[in-house]
Amino acid sequence: MTEMITDFINKDIPFLFVKFGDGEYNAANRVKGNNCDNDSYTERLGDGILQAIQYTSLTPNAYCGCWHTGTVPDFFNSVVSGKINWVDYHICILDNHTFENQKKFLLFQAIQQSKRKKVLIGNELLGKAKTLFHMDEHIVVPYNNWFSTDFDNILKKTTECYKDDDIPFVITCAGMGSKVLLMELHKLFPKGIFLDIGSGLDYVCTKKCSRGWSYSYEQLEAYFRDLLPSNWNDEQFEWIYQKAKTHIGLHLQ
Repeated sequence: MTEMITDFINKDIPFLFVKFGDGEYNAANRVKGNNCDNDSYTERLGDGILQAIQYTSLTPNAYCGCWHTGTVPDFFNSVVSGKINWVDYHICILDNHTFENQKKFLLFQAIQQSKRKKVLIGNELLGKAKTLFHMDEHIVVPYNNWFSTDFDNILKKTTECYKDDDIPFVITCAGMGSKVLLMELHKLFPKGIFLDIGSGLDYVCTKKCSRGWSYSYEQLEAYFRDLLPSNWNDEQFEWIYQKAKTHIGLHLQ
């Protein structure tokens, strides 16, 4: 399914892709606590996630990443009035199968080459992605819980990036609140491209694995070498690698 998303981007076809995993499932079911990124499950977030999955089920060319345990898609299928277009959860994630083919490379290449006005929404450590993908803007959000504290402001900042005839291309790497944010943006810009990459950029941008993959950063860098900017390993980014050690993937320690 990665090829399908890549084809949409190359042909400039509007689409919406969001991932619904165990965290979204827990939030929607009012579980207490937080996910592996220390994003808290709240009633407001749970309501927003239910609204987002319902919206997605009724929206043409909208796709949902399907978590690998049946409980998650079964639950979400039961709360929608439309039909969810379930696809591979790992469409954008650089998992252990990444190096078997060129699919993820071609996806990143398509993003990089897109002529749309591109906006990245993610924490400060993902600043290198702006250079990698030739993004126009990087809207920085806190590492967690921004949905509860700053959602309206982030939505406003994002919409203000697009003026006149701009057609959006928005990438989110911002946790569970991204599902609600992309829903609201899609309502405003139905011809936009909206891609929920999630943790897919953590390792390549910060040299810190946040999901326990077995490959090395060196393998990842070699895989994407032809796409990486000339200053990718510049010393100016050293603060990112140091800060990542204490801010992402903490559940793996």
